[in-house]
Amino acid sequence: MSEKARFWLGIDCGGTYLKAGLYDAQGREHGINRQSLQTLSPLPGYAERDMDQLWQQCSATIAGLLQRTGIHGEQIKGVASPRR
Repeated sequence: MSEKARFWLGIDCGGTYLKAGLYDAQGREHGINRQSLQTLSPLPGYAERDMDQLWQQCSATIAGLLQRTGIHGEQIKGVASPRR
């Protein structure tokens, strides 16, 4: 894969998984990585996330995706996340 190739990183932090995907300019998927998310319930009816843990999981998910695909961070042209 050319070092000049450019990619876009998509991040989806859903209710069950944190997912990261890499796509080229034609919209072709080059890889997806995901990790399960833990929800904390300190009281009945409450649902929380540990933001430090979430940040670490997001970082690890992206790092694993880059390692598996062989794409370098410098090749990422943009980052997007679904709007809710």
